[in-house]
Amino acid sequence: MYKIVKFILLAAVFCLFVGCSDKLRVFSLNGQFGYMNDNGEVVIEPQFKTAQDFLQSGLAVVGKDGKYGFINRKGELVVPLQFEYVENFAKNSLAVFKKDGKYGLVDTKGAIIVKSEFDYIGHFAKNGFAMVGKDGKYGYVNATGDIVIKPQFRVADHFADNGLARVGVYAEDGFLKDGFIDIYGKFVIPPQFDFAFSFSPEGLANVKKGSDWGYINENGEFVFISDTICGVEVLKNPQGEIIYPKKSVEEICAQAKEN
Repeated sequence: MYKIVKFILLAAVFCLFVGCSDKLRVFSLNGQFGYMNDNGEVVIEPQFKTAQDFLQSGLAVVGKDGKYGFINRKGELVVPLQFEYVENFAKNSLAVFKKDGKYGLVDTKGAIIVKSEFDYIGHFAKNGFAMVGKDGKYGYVNATGDIVIKPQFRVADHFADNGLARVGVYAEDGFLKDGFIDIYGKFVIPPQFDFAFSFSPEGLANVKKGSDWGYINENGEFVFISDTICGVEVLKNPQGEIIYPKKSVEEICAQAKEN
């Protein structure tokens, strides 16, 4: 009790000299969590086993008896305590939840947009698609819960800003190969790489093909190729010319010997 009284007094002094906002802050008492304003007034009585801050959605994640949901600033349950796990709402007002061991999506009104049927749901990319996984295969859903690209890839990444996503499929030789698809699920860059990373904001993707590591552009063309000369990693253009560091082979080897 002493701790909460001390907190209220400190909050009141702070507001007197600095001024207060309408932010609600999490506090605990006897192992229960509630919310208090900057005036030190208890707005939502301590009653939850876990509680997170209120975010832009105006809702906060709370939990009790191993179940999680969302409350509003009045302490009213907007989304009932029913989930085994739940994330905060994204900018599109959807949150990933877990129920009965599977993942789905819920909106800020508590409506289930995507029922809990997936083994994985990732974040929504700039194009409005989120990666989902089911039975060891990956695809994509949109913000209305529609499966826009059915789970069919053995590996996958989120869509990059350029609208391409790295996915992997098994080739005829039985080895997994990476390529890049567009928003329609069509390969724009055929699966040919032993490994690939997603495209960066600069429009380049780091890939491995055979023994070569390098960077490709959005057309699948190598722009840089990584190589090692005298133990020093260098970048070459597709013609084999060293572009970084800007030194000759002799200079690179001489410097390597000095080190």
